[in-house]
Amino acid sequence: MHNRTEEKEIINHARKITKHFGTSYYFATWFFPKTIREYAWIMYSFYRHPDELVDNSSKDNEEQELSVWMKEWESAKKEGKSDNIVIQGALITHTKYDIPFSYSDTFLEAMKMDLSIKRYDT
Repeated sequence: MHNRTEEKEIINHARKITKHFGTSYYFATWFFPKTIREYAWIMYSFYRHPDELVDNSSKDNEEQELSVWMKEWESAKKEGKSDNIVIQGALITHTKYDIPFSYSDTFLEAMKMDLSIKRYDT
């Protein structure tokens, strides 16, 4: 599974991502209880990566990179672990708080749609 040292590394990594990309959100999380705040950072970092790929990438291979991210997530869910620190953190958080994997799967599918649909009616 995982140990507390690994979890601290994951939390610290997620904190840095959240602070860098979501400054207002990052400061707002300091009103949360510590445990909630740390795991909010973890989930933010998990969602931030594919969102950055889709919305802010200047590369021509966003679809391929998103596909790799989604495959890593699928593998992590099946194996119960990941070498990717962000995906491992999301896996731990989903498990610890009994968050259905379908929530993250739905988000990732929406990111995939954003690659081909640039404007929605509503």
